[in-house]
Amino acid sequence: MGQAKLRGSKEERIKQAAERLEAQRPDKLTCNNCKTDFTEFEMLDTRGLKGVEMACVGTCPKCNEITWGLKGDPAVCQAFAEHVMHDKGLAGDQLKLGVQKVKNDKELLE
Repeated sequence: MGQAKLRGSKEERIKQAAERLEAQRPDKLTCNNCKTDFTEFEMLDTRGLKGVEMACVGTCPKCNEITWGLKGDPAVCQAFAEHVMHDKGLAGDQLKLGVQKVKNDKELLE
């Protein structure tokens, strides 16, 4: 029997994957610009991003700045943030990083 079938039916595996993603979802993001907390943001697919366990992005409802949330290897998350900065044409001093706690007390680099 294949490994996937040992973990349950396709529907069960899909449900398990959705539960794992929801468990990683932070309760909120804090805007790096104006420090407003907000809860409406998009979870991103991190399959294939070695070293990134979770990624999300949202737009601050107060100042309209984009805030990213990343969890994983700090060096990989830093490289991801620098790539986004370069892709958006931002100067080095425009990248603002912060750290906040998520549901299970692990840190979220944003």
